[in-house]
Amino acid sequence: MKKLTLILFILIGYVAYSQSLTLFDIDASNFPTIRAKFYAIDKDGKQIVSLSPSDFELKENGIKRNITFVSCPTPKPPQALSSVLVMDVSGSMGCPITNNILLAKEAGKAWVLGLPDNRPWECAITAFNDRNYLIKDFTNNRTDLLDAIEKLTPNGGTNYDAAFIEQSAGVIRIAETGKYKRVLVFLSDGMPNFEPQTARIINEAQQAGIIVYAVTLRMPCPQCLKDISTQTGGQWFENVTTVEEARAIYLRILQLAQNSGKPCEIEWKSDYSCNISRNVELQYLSLGLNTTITYDAPGSIISTIKVWPNSIYFGEVVPPQMRDATITIQAVNRDVTISGIVTNNARFTIIDYGGSPPPFTLGKNKTRDITIRYTAPDSGFVSTWLEIISDACYSEKIYLTAGFKGKIANNSLRLVHPNGGEEFIVGIDTVFIWEGVLPTDTVKLEYSTDGGASWNLITDKATGLKYIWKGVPNTPSKRCLGRVTYGFTTNSYTNIYLLKRSTQDLTVEYFRNFLREYNFPFFEITASDAAKIDFSNSVIIAGFESEPTEYKTVASKILGAVQNGGMMIVESFGKYLLQYAGLGTAVSSGWGPAVLDKYAYVTNITNHPIFSGVPTWDPPTQPDKSGQYIWYLTQARGTPSVDFRFSSNVQIDSLWFWNLFITYGWNGQATNSSYCQKWGGCRRDRSVFKLYLQLIHYGSGLIFTSQWFPNNNNLHYGPITKLWHKNFITMSKMWKKTISDVSDSLWSIVRPELVATDVNFGDVCVGSYKDTVLLSYLKNTGTFPFVIDSINISGKDAQDFLFGIGIFTPIFFVRTE
Repeated sequence: MKKLTLILFILIGYVAYSQSLTLFDIDASNFPTIRAKFYAIDKDGKQIVSLSPSDFELKENGIKRNITFVSCPTPKPPQALSSVLVMDVSGSMGCPITNNILLAKEAGKAWVLGLPDNRPWECAITAFNDRNYLIKDFTNNRTDLLDAIEKLTPNGGTNYDAAFIEQSAGVIRIAETGKYKRVLVFLSDGMPNFEPQTARIINEAQQAGIIVYAVTLRMPCPQCLKDISTQTGGQWFENVTTVEEARAIYLRILQLAQNSGKPCEIEWKSDYSCNISRNVELQYLSLGLNTTITYDAPGSIISTIKVWPNSIYFGEVVPPQMRDATITIQAVNRDVTISGIVTNNARFTIIDYGGSPPPFTLGKNKTRDITIRYTAPDSGFVSTWLEIISDACYSEKIYLTAGFKGKIANNSLRLVHPNGGEEFIVGIDTVFIWEGVLPTDTVKLEYSTDGGASWNLITDKATGLKYIWKGVPNTPSKRCLGRVTYGFTTNSYTNIYLLKRSTQDLTVEYFRNFLREYNFPFFEITASDAAKIDFSNSVIIAGFESEPTEYKTVASKILGAVQNGGMMIVESFGKYLLQYAGLGTAVSSGWGPAVLDKYAYVTNITNHPIFSGVPTWDPPTQPDKSGQYIWYLTQARGTPSVDFRFSSNVQIDSLWFWNLFITYGWNGQATNSSYCQKWGGCRRDRSVFKLYLQLIHYGSGLIFTSQWFPNNNNLHYGPITKLWHKNFITMSKMWKKTISDVSDSLWSIVRPELVATDVNFGDVCVGSYKDTVLLSYLKNTGTFPFVIDSINISGKDAQDFLFGIGIFTPIFFVRTE
């Protein structure tokens, strides 16, 4: 059978029947000095006033505190009372789970036993559900009153008007006959079946000189009861959940009603811990009484370290250069001892602490300037957190980044959450958190329910290092992983631009024919055209027979578009554009493959999409198809070529492959490569060796070039060269260098299954009411316990139904049994 456990707590007190200790009205305005009021009641219901700090022990969050002061006023003789206890006996009071009738009975008994022996008094007992009942008229016979209380039996609905003002046993009519000070204590565990006549109740109570105190069990006090209590001179108490608490509250009301004594006061010293919420436990040692209550310490006590700026980008630092930056730290609310300032990346170091190095104490509201140095071993983009280790409750992290944006270090991206062991409920929001890139960088987030065998997209537009995953999908699994990826793209290029010069150019002619052969739409433009064009998200092709000096003024613009996500093919003298933009140095050579006969592609070494669809062959079979050639010459003749020496801060992927060089008879080729040794067919004029293509990561864009691309009208480009260029144009958007990180271990998506029982009230007469108590009404048939934070009635006739037992802001923990 399922159980619903109500988990609302306000105050818990322990009494040995009529003995009690209650603590209330905590004042933390002079923190760390705390004051509160309390009542200590002995077994005869009298207030204990001869007290000192040594009589008590007080703890906050389990830590013993020093009690500095206890004071109690001289008690006055208790004022004679004519009191009426008004008890709710509706059906909900008898629910065996909550057993609210027990709380009511024990509270009433505590009241009766607490009435003084040496002063006159009289007490009556009334009850109500749909009607009202006079259980015991005014008497000073304790035994009769206790017997009457014990016989209370729950049944029926909840009618506040019946309790207060209706004929027969409305409590105001009973109380107005009292001989002494007229007080009534109203107790209920449910909202009324209809809105009571609050104004009339208040008026009649005031006319009869009746003070009303209201107590509600396991629910907030309704506004009508708050109004009735406060406007008649009484008080209200809500969410009472235990017998001990009910007894203590009734005895406290008794003290208030009798005007027999003001509460005692107690003072203690708290501390400056980082926990604002304080659970106070007060124990009266000689009687073994204790009480607990919570309060919130002022937020101003929480020590923090403020940092500005909270992020620093050191810029594009070329190795081995260094760059410095300064942050300011400030201790807020109190003195702070700083024991260290650390980062997990050795590229960032503290070179000046603005004073002595840690450990040091930073006075309240004092500041220090801290100088941080970034030393660049390479040009890769890096990020890290700078952490201040101290005794402060809270310290801002400082986000440090440096290097060339887009050139991300392979190990920098990290998925912080979810990272293993978490459980997320279907339909409930959770959060993905990552670090290692700029907050402005866009990442892709995915999750897997099969341990990483397949992935489901969450979003490809996440920024800010945090993303709220709205409504976890209904895909329960215990084998879930998360993944964050930076550098991905999903779209293709916008335009292709072929750069040309005013003179005839064989290299440009090659690219023109190549683009037409593969049906690529393109635009031929000159340097003056380039000055006017927006190259965003475009493919730019630059290949010339001689240095294109007219492009010097637009090279930075062209390469800037590449840096922001474009693509570029540079061959031969087109590499000078890279030099103009500062990426390195172009080196022209007058010697070319004068002895080249055939230059054939064997197979790739690096696994990369650039080689997709390229036909291979395996020596010793000779290449016998033109589709296997990279290029060849029709006669022995030198041709100019251009090499390029990139700056050290440029990130290059070398795409290695095996190739066969066959010469006209030049005996200068090396024959000791591993492929030659395997093949055994290499000679001085025929050799298989390694060569590479180059893929340059520039910002978030890509540049493709071959190691050697000669120009000569006797040189013929083979189909493999065209396939490389084709693959780059059609697939380069898929090659952008990506880094990703996956959860360190598995986490779970769980699905609670809530089943509720239908309720049939049967026939109910017009104008009457019927209650029902539902046992095991809710059942969780799923795999995960969950909390119900609200229950509402909706539908056509919703106004005709009301919850009993105080379920208006419910918090229920539903187990999975």
